[in-house]
Amino acid sequence: MKDRILFRINIKNTVLITALAFLNAGLFYLAQQMKLPFWLDTIGTMAAAIQLGPLAGMLTGLCASFLEKLFWGNSFLYSIVAAVTGLTVGFLITNKRRQDHLTLVSVGLLTGVISALFSIPLNAISQQGSTGNLWGDALMAMMERTVSTPEVNTFASVAFVGVPDRVISVYAALLLLQLIAPLLQDRGGKHKKPAKAGAVMTALLLTLSALPAQRADAGGFAADYETVTYSSKEGIFNSAVNAVAQTEDGYLWVGTYSGLYLYDGVKFEDIRLHDSISTVKELLVDAKGRLWIGTNDRGVVCYDPADKSTAHYSTETGLSSDSIRAICEDTNGNIYVGTALSVSKITPEGSVKTYLEWRDILLVQSLAPLPDGGVIGVTNSGILFLIRDDLLLDTVECPDEGTGYRCAVRAEDTVYVGSGTSLIDKYRADGETLKRTGSLRLNDSKYCNRLRYDAASGGLFYCCELFKLADKALYVVKQNGKHGCSFYERGADANTDGGASKDLSQILQIIGERNEGKGAFSISFDKMQVVYRYLCRSAKNSGCAASILRFSLEGAEKVPDEATDSFEEQLIVGLKRNDVVSRYAGSFFVLLNGLTGSAAEQAAEKLIGTWQKPESAADITAVFESEQIGNGSQKKK
Repeated sequence: MKDRILFRINIKNTVLITALAFLNAGLFYLAQQMKLPFWLDTIGTMAAAIQLGPLAGMLTGLCASFLEKLFWGNSFLYSIVAAVTGLTVGFLITNKRRQDHLTLVSVGLLTGVISALFSIPLNAISQQGSTGNLWGDALMAMMERTVSTPEVNTFASVAFVGVPDRVISVYAALLLLQLIAPLLQDRGGKHKKPAKAGAVMTALLLTLSALPAQRADAGGFAADYETVTYSSKEGIFNSAVNAVAQTEDGYLWVGTYSGLYLYDGVKFEDIRLHDSISTVKELLVDAKGRLWIGTNDRGVVCYDPADKSTAHYSTETGLSSDSIRAICEDTNGNIYVGTALSVSKITPEGSVKTYLEWRDILLVQSLAPLPDGGVIGVTNSGILFLIRDDLLLDTVECPDEGTGYRCAVRAEDTVYVGSGTSLIDKYRADGETLKRTGSLRLNDSKYCNRLRYDAASGGLFYCCELFKLADKALYVVKQNGKHGCSFYERGADANTDGGASKDLSQILQIIGERNEGKGAFSISFDKMQVVYRYLCRSAKNSGCAASILRFSLEGAEKVPDEATDSFEEQLIVGLKRNDVVSRYAGSFFVLLNGLTGSAAEQAAEKLIGTWQKPESAADITAVFESEQIGNGSQKKK
């Protein structure tokens, strides 16, 4: 038994183990390219285990995993499965049992089941639950519609591929050993030809190594990049990053909900370029090297690094809305701004033009320039549109029923448009029309939120399923408590294509309020519009009592930020939890549930009277307007 475990370390065995490891890697590449329902990457491991023992099999499996990691970036975690396979086969298949078919099939089945069990946590860690095999993933997608237990789906999908693969690999390993038997004879054997044996082994090694070498350049894309995570240790105190841009001086600018950060290669610094920059939604570096900063509720700021100057554009200067969602520059130097209302254009001279007459172009969330001076965009309602020379030339809706377009980008002569499905549609701007020329399928990815084209590599980068994964992670956290920990596994949400059969408690936890603090419900202005419209309907249909208040601060040409922040905090703290507060264009809007007329006015006066002003706001006066839903308004101080 000792001799069986501790194989003899010599040149012949070393070359054999190395060649078999390369064989594993080569067959794995072949299976992936041919999209086979097998892995084929344990044949060499099993051959080494049968011929030299369990330790040799384990070593071969580890070497093969290293090669797959080196050439194709596969997770080295799967070396655990390879090592277990080598040990199992090495201990159970001895020379005496090579001809026992019952033993061979049993060992193949056993290693397949063991591999599937080990793969459940490994797939969750490295592949978000996916098997990594086209056939296995197809079975998982089919099972997810009827089976709600992700562990069962993963095990069944991995076993579907792994169990037959292991049985086939056992027989393939024995066949391989028979073919190379003359090379494995001892020195005294009649077939012994040491020089020939070494030459054949070396040739096998070089032949197999050539196969993955063809893939190294094309498949090593991930190896060119390193993932680095930044946090408060490096100076960035808000992980909700909305936009990133790099100016010509090499500095990186990062836009978050807490403001604008500058990264110098070592640390992040909170930068205050302009008083209007508080929450950043979009960033763009134009052809002149200027940085355009789109905010959530205070318009656009243009910063020129050359002379450190800034220019501010808002509704006061002609923008359709101060809530910015997209920015792009056309070939003529015009800056197009997509807002919560429509599209605005800032010319190189600084004048602003707004296109409110385009009634269908509302809530623009994506803009991209065309080489002929035109601009393509996507609205929040899913409409793709083409504009040029101040004209709306064409609009297109997604042909897939029940969904809409979400984002667009131009790559050479093609416009790629992401949607709520697993398809990215391809369009061509043909004169004044947009013509659909085909589509790309993203396998099982859906809900394309961002598209970026990299001309240097010719690659199209896409971002999918952000909200689905985030909501699933939120549900897991809520289920396990804030100190709980769990891996998100694909398939945990059984019906990804429709929520009708989802568990209601899960949906409610996902869509429920995520930070339940005291006081009023503070939301952005675009969400406030939705709530207000809902209350208008409720007032009309059921006669519910509600009022809307608009507060503004007067008494100075420029109200200090300290004053506005202090007053906003007073509103949130001083109101009830069923009231709503939003800040927009220098004003504060409040929805009061259950109060109308004089009661709403008294509540407003009480809020103003209890406001503890900071020293910088000594001369500031709060003014409000009140309006009952459906009635007129009055102005009170």
